[in-house]
Amino acid sequence: MTRASDCIAVPQGKILVDDRAKWVYISDGDYPTSIYLTDDTTGKMIARADANADWSRDEITYLDNEQMIDRLFPAS
Repeated sequence: MTRASDCIAVPQGKILVDDRAKWVYISDGDYPTSIYLTDDTTGKMIARADANADWSRDEITYLDNEQMIDRLFPAS
């Protein structure tokens, strides 16, 4: 599932990778893996992808009306 949102919560868990994208392990819940992107300038979270343990189910959320997202995924 992919959806736009006005606000994206920062996942709480153990950070596995802390680079341009952050990869977080969450010990409880349906989606123990979360990867999120932040704006290079503001540090604001602009997109988050959550996946179940075997990566067969996911949820992708992106910040609505975000210019960086619009550049990555231009409207058709």
